[in-house]
Amino acid sequence: MARPPVLLFGKLMASRAAEWSAEYETFVLESAADPLPEAIAARIEVVASGDHLPNAVVDALPALKLVACFSTGFSHIDLGHLQRRGIRLTTAAGINAHDVADHAVALLLAVWHRIPQADRKVREGGWREMADARPSLSGKRAGIVGLGRIGAGIASRLAAHEIEVTWLESS
Repeated sequence: MARPPVLLFGKLMASRAAEWSAEYETFVLESAADPLPEAIAARIEVVASGDHLPNAVVDALPALKLVACFSTGFSHIDLGHLQRRGIRLTTAAGINAHDVADHAVALLLAVWHRIPQADRKVREGGWREMADARPSLSGKRAGIVGLGRIGAGIASRLAAHEIEVTWLESS
């Protein structure tokens, strides 16, 4: 069975070409300036992109039916242009929101409690130098810009640490 042709657009997707090539006939464009032979462009029905997808790339693909956007937002893709051509768009909305929120709070805790410095001191035998405890984060206030999936996830995790959360709209 023939593997469907897929164009991987942008550096992020280009780095994943080996993984995709097991199931798809993959073609890679790291930027709109890269050449894509017309014979190949005419066969492409799907573009996978995590970057800005210029209309010029879309226009060079006459058989294009689907753009798979590997990011949570799609403001870097001209949705109106796709709609006028009848091209569908998928996104990865929310796919990693929990992990990003976990990571953000883990970094906050690590910085606040000086965990990297304490780890280094303990390994060097200087644990007594780290004896001064940092004040608790409980009761502190944290600000979050944007309360989308990631921001809301961070807010709920901070609430579990009894941290007051204030937030701003991101736009």
